Amino acid sequence: MTRFPVKYDWWVHLLMFGLLLMPLPIFLDVGWRSTVAISIAVGNTAIILPLMWLIYSIRYELDATDFTIRLGPFVTRIPVSSITDVRHSRNPLSAPAPSLKRVRIDSSELKFGFALVAAEDNDLLIATLRSAAGLPTDDFER
Repeated sequence: MTRFPVKYDWWVHLLMFGLLLMPLPIFLDVGWRSTVAISIAVGNTAIILPLMWLIYSIRYELDATDFTIRLGPFVTRIPVSSITDVRHSRNPLSAPAPSLKRVRIDSSELKFGFALVAAEDNDLLIATLRSAAGLPTDDFER
């Protein structure tokens, strides 16, 4: 099994930790004695921590038959035999890809026909997937 490290853009870290620290000004203003401030902190944490878990648990794995995308408890398996194209993309659609420098994987097995991922080394991911799927490895777009 081959694992591909996930690429995280700087703004993803800034957004996650910024959202987590968002109630801090309220505490500095009204203090810990306020039930409103405590409620806001608990509510914020209850929303942000699961979101952070999803974002920071993304994994991409390739074995002999499938390319697997893991996002927390969600798993998408793409049979390598169903991959019709793999190329660079900057598509901003929501996806388990915490970077805008993404790879688009086209497959007949996927609900919307493609998946977007973001590996540390997108060129290596593209070349590896294209090779595993029997596609030419030298003609992908940058």
